[in-house]
Amino acid sequence: MGRFLLLSLLLFSAAVTPAGAGSLDSSSVSASPEKSQYNLFNPTPVALLRRFSADRPSQSTGPYTVDAGHVYFETTALGYLHDDQGAVEVRAWNALPFNLRLGLTSNLEADFAFDGYLHQETRDRAAGATDRRDGVGDFIFQLKINLFGNDSGPVSFGLIPFVKFPTNTNGLGNDSVEGGLSVPFQASLSAGFTLGLQSGVNFVRNAADTGYDPAFVNAVLLGHTLFTDKLSSYAEFYSVVTRGNATTHAAFFDTGLVYQIAPNVALDLGCNFGLTRAAPDFQPFTGLSIRF
Repeated sequence: MGRFLLLSLLLFSAAVTPAGAGSLDSSSVSASPEKSQYNLFNPTPVALLRRFSADRPSQSTGPYTVDAGHVYFETTALGYLHDDQGAVEVRAWNALPFNLRLGLTSNLEADFAFDGYLHQETRDRAAGATDRRDGVGDFIFQLKINLFGNDSGPVSFGLIPFVKFPTNTNGLGNDSVEGGLSVPFQASLSAGFTLGLQSGVNFVRNAADTGYDPAFVNAVLLGHTLFTDKLSSYAEFYSVVTRGNATTHAAFFDTGLVYQIAPNVALDLGCNFGLTRAAPDFQPFTGLSIRF
């Protein structure tokens, strides 16, 4: 899968045409002004801001960064998860998890993500018992570095290193620090389409709590504007393969809608559908993104 994404990236880098950006694409194909003088304490003027480009609602992340001195607040108002494995059924609700994205320089942002409130019910059919837990989730800090295409051109490329801190309560996660690195790529295609690719590796604590296993993440996303530049849709294939004593593969088909109700505000709704046994059956959600 990683080789497929790299080949696709090279092919589309050569083949993309300079098209108008859709609502899932913040790049401009015209020459961009020099913005390296702006930083957290010398914000980018409003007139020079990139097009609105939130990182939600897809599971993959785009390469575009927040303009220096500005902030994105992105949150899931309410999310639901259902997973039925036969003997065990899991249902979970997630309220107000958020990602606060802060523009440090023209090509660097810092992200502060928190899982928010969680309610989880695990039903053991064989035992005839249901375990209910309420609490909060983990905290993630990450940097996003745009390497090229932040303000001009039909393609953009970046790096995202991250670390997860175990702030969860009531056993709603493990007690280990985890982290990883991902590489996002995005291209504006013709006819209002946008292509997104992402590959990465996460290091997750194994079930025996004796060490870390690598989890390889790959995603392919196709976005498209609908009727107006304010409304867009996307379809995404998202895959996580974890190598350890036993290899697990969680694969998803994700889809949703994004509507930009104002220049700096967007609403979204969608659902992630599990394609393999290791993935939850379905996860519907609705959310909000605001730029300040």
